[in-house]
Amino acid sequence: TLPVIQIVSSIDTIAGAPCNPHPVQFGYTSDRPIVAWDWDFGDNHTSSDSTPLHIYAVGDTFSVRLRATGECGLVQQVRSNYVKLTPRTIVSAEATPSFA
Repeated sequence: TLPVIQIVSSIDTIAGAPCNPHPVQFGYTSDRPIVAWDWDFGDNHTSSDSTPLHIYAVGDTFSVRLRATGECGLVQQVRSNYVKLTPRTIVSAEATPSFA
C-alpha cells in the first residue's frame, strides 16, 4: 500500500515574522518508509532533501507540496496557503533640524 504522509514545519514559531528572510524547517511524518522526496515550496524553489530548511525571500502566502516515493509508489500532499509570512515594512523619515 502507498504511504500516508503529513507535511510538518516550524511555521508555527515564525508565522507573521516581521523581517526578511524567513527560514522555515520542513519535515514530514509517514506510516511507511520513504525513499525519495520532491518538495515544492510555492515560491519557484524546490528540494529533494528529506527535511529541508527553506528560506523565503519575501513575506507572502505560499502553498507547499511534497511528493514522496515509498516502496509501493508515489504519494502527494499539498497544503494550500500553508506558509503565511508578513512582508517586511521599510519605514523612512526625513527630518529638518530646528535650531532654537
